[in-house]
Amino acid sequence: MAHLAELAGVNVNTAIRIERGQINPTLAVVNAIADVLGVEVIMAIKSNILQQPTQSLDER
Repeated sequence: MAHLAELAGVNVNTAIRIERGQINPTLAVVNAIADVLGVEVIMAIKSNILQQPTQSLDER
């Protein structure tokens, strides 16, 4: 985890808390980690959105 955090330019404690689901990263941090891992953020977001049921603003 320390190596990934270093390569992404993220504090190691922040990376650990993200991994544990204790905090939600900013899009900039997600993008930095994705770059290190060689994945595209857009694909991860897109597939997550497609799996969630949609709600109209009136239902919220």
